[in-house]
Amino acid sequence: MSNIHLNSYLKYVAYGIPWMPVSLIEAFLKTKWRFLDYSVHNMEFSSVIKYNPEVLISFSPPEEIRSHASVKFILTPGAGIDQMPLQAIREQGQTIINCHANASSVAEHAWGLLLSSARKLTKYDKMVRDQEKWPDQTQIKDLNVDLAGKTIGIIGYGSIGQKLAKYAHAFEMDTIIFRKHPQEYQFSLSDLEYQLDNLDFIILSVPLTDETKAMISRELINHLPSHIIIINVARGELIEEDALFDALREGLIRGAGLDVWKNSPYRSIHGLRPDEFIHVPNLVISPHRAWISKDSFGKVAQQLALELDNIAKKRGSTNKVDLDLGY
Repeated sequence: MSNIHLNSYLKYVAYGIPWMPVSLIEAFLKTKWRFLDYSVHNMEFSSVIKYNPEVLISFSPPEEIRSHASVKFILTPGAGIDQMPLQAIREQGQTIINCHANASSVAEHAWGLLLSSARKLTKYDKMVRDQEKWPDQTQIKDLNVDLAGKTIGIIGYGSIGQKLAKYAHAFEMDTIIFRKHPQEYQFSLSDLEYQLDNLDFIILSVPLTDETKAMISRELINHLPSHIIIINVARGELIEEDALFDALREGLIRGAGLDVWKNSPYRSIHGLRPDEFIHVPNLVISPHRAWISKDSFGKVAQQLALELDNIAKKRGSTNKVDLDLGY
């Protein structure tokens, strides 16, 4: 970083996303920014803040950079902001801008989990591979279910939830929408427990907040209809996992598809221990990969570049987070 000269660039941005090269964002930029990439170049935080970065791009902004007076904007490549110190950010008057460019990737993955759970695709695949022949029909005692004509509850109606509703319509399903601020013919989050008997499937695509944490509680799980399938591509903390696993083991609900976990590989290098879920029946799992695809990186980079251009030109953003709501 010795070739960096103060004031030789219009703006400075502290950058902490090791899996997305800076060059990918720069390819879309129309304004001049200098990236201080501490995630790859092993820059000391003190070396970053001496350039007074106006923007910090990170999922989990390091306090040593975030608290610096020069930082006015925090950009995150994802939609979730539950890992950020919102109160401190409020007090410092900073703006968070989140990214919804990978909404299609997450929605498609959610629908894949739904289809895999309803049609038992992974179970059938394993059965054939393990036996190396077509299974005898007497081995297949639990039949799969159709989506057409069923009702799906979509919890959270942001970019992902809206795409899921379109998929449901294409599959000839009825939808019930649950959101923080319901509009006509929609329901509040607290209405979920009163609509359970009307639902065949539930997909969680809602942000993690104090209101939504453990919203799929043990008590609610105990009142789920036996034919229900739950899909979660939001945050693991939305569900009381032990209760969900118990319900699956005891055959109290039909199935579940999870891409997120309380102790996910994304949040811990150890992730979940296999014995916590590997013998749970009717459970389709993926290791927090819904947001990543071959195409999503370019879409995210393009949105980050657009947000940087907006900041440089002092234009507003439609993705500014309402810190009072937490999303």
